[in-house]
Amino acid sequence: NISGDGDGKIGWHTDGVTLVTMAVMLSEEGSFQGGAIRLHAPGHTEYENHTLSKAGDAIAWRGWTDHNVQKIWQGKREVFVSEWWLGPDMTESDVPRHKDLPELTEQALQLDASSPM
Repeated sequence: NISGDGDGKIGWHTDGVTLVTMAVMLSEEGSFQGGAIRLHAPGHTEYENHTLSKAGDAIAWRGWTDHNVQKIWQGKREVFVSEWWLGPDMTESDVPRHKDLPELTEQALQLDASSPM
């Protein structure tokens, strides 16, 4: 659970060597305003703005893509976020995602060599 700075806003960050991060909206349409997800690809000057407005809307991105969440202006926004990464299944090993090491990033990039880093 990430609460940001109290208004739902989460600053620019990456999810390190996570292969894929996915966010699925749980809130009903019209129950909040704001909270857009912004993605920024390396080498680009602009960002992509994505609004998940109703339950079931979803977006997925590479974990090493810079992203943030904009301020929630009104209401309550509930989102399910999941990450997939290389390594043992945490439910079996109880080991969280590995540290963001260069060799793990290289291993992830080998799965999608066309990805910008």
